[in-house]
Amino acid sequence: MKNKKILFIHHGQIIGGAPRSLKNTIIGLEKEGFENIKVLFAYADLKSFFQEGTNIKVGNIYANRMIFGRVLVGLSSIFNIRAFIYFILEFISFPYTVYKQYQDIKKEKVDIIHLNSSILFSVALASRLANIKLVWHVREVVIGGKFSLKKRFTGWLIRKLADEVICISEVEAKALGHDTFNNVHVIYNFVDFSSFNSDNININEEKKKYNIDNDKKIAISLGGVSFRKGTVEIIQTARMMYDVLFLIAGSCPIRNEYSYLQWIFIKSIHSIEDSFKKFGLKNIYSYYYEQRAEWLYFESNLKNIRFIGKVDNVVPLIAICDILIFAGCTPHFPRPVYEAWALKKPIVAFDMDGISDNIENDIDGVIVNENTCYGLSNAIPSVNSRMGKNGYKKAMERFDMNKNIEKIIKIYGEI
Repeated sequence: MKNKKILFIHHGQIIGGAPRSLKNTIIGLEKEGFENIKVLFAYADLKSFFQEGTNIKVGNIYANRMIFGRVLVGLSSIFNIRAFIYFILEFISFPYTVYKQYQDIKKEKVDIIHLNSSILFSVALASRLANIKLVWHVREVVIGGKFSLKKRFTGWLIRKLADEVICISEVEAKALGHDTFNNVHVIYNFVDFSSFNSDNININEEKKKYNIDNDKKIAISLGGVSFRKGTVEIIQTARMMYDVLFLIAGSCPIRNEYSYLQWIFIKSIHSIEDSFKKFGLKNIYSYYYEQRAEWLYFESNLKNIRFIGKVDNVVPLIAICDILIFAGCTPHFPRPVYEAWALKKPIVAFDMDGISDNIENDIDGVIVNENTCYGLSNAIPSVNSRMGKNGYKKAMERFDMNKNIEKIIKIYGEI
């Protein structure tokens, strides 16, 4: 089995939970004696990240914007004008995309293809045409109501095309629908606990990097400015809690110049969205989101919130915090929650599918029932260190690399 060639397909451009989990999978496979591993990238940005600390080969695979897969899964809405246009263009060019990807993977002469995201439908079809065994790693919750035909079709299609499906928690597995093909498995993402060790971190030195007052409680969020990470709600919360320092790692708000007409137009859209939220027609902020975060941040002139930019190694940042905030506003797996637990840090998280399912309220974290700044500001004071210790036990149980890599190897063997 260990001499089989495994070809991973990765879709993203940034160092987030999916590439970190995939890299840990590759490291685990190499430790078990797998030597013939290659990763093809839709975008070349992460090649150096994957090659550091591994012996894998890397390459490229033909790709478009992958809006088609994002719409099916629910990460993008067809009612967004830009997404709709890209969706139509991709739909027209879909046969060509599948053909090009078929060519790319056929020439690799591999035994197993392992997709690293549920949005890679064209690659899945290309794999079936090439008659190559397919493992499909589902890292996203397929979004839709109980009677959503799109959700049911998407889940069926993933289960039908794949020989085996790996979901990163029970939530993602449940969203795929009934396991009619008996090929859905739950294997949690990996955390390399050896790298999440605060013993070698000088807390005082790390705090000096960010000019942090030792008397202030520190809350961090990983994800920058994104509607999926609840950035606006965190900024709003900072306006209400001056005794807490909020650090946000990732993309930063940028102060832009707008004409008067642009300003009026965007403000009008924001007002419409506020009305939609007030009357329950919309659950989250998403319209001109970067502008909302930008204006809220710069106009507030807050001293207790800092955007610290991209952070390649989040371990020291988590080590200096008192609380990790995961204000996820769309269903997805909360990898940063487990990373915080690996360092015995307590967490506060919004009540959202795929997020709160992993947390026992008041045991290993606090679930915010009202996903607003008011709910968040009320939840933060109730966090205590005991929750971080309880979370550590759960993380050790679910995220052990050795146990989970054995499960993946078993799946490879079965196909």
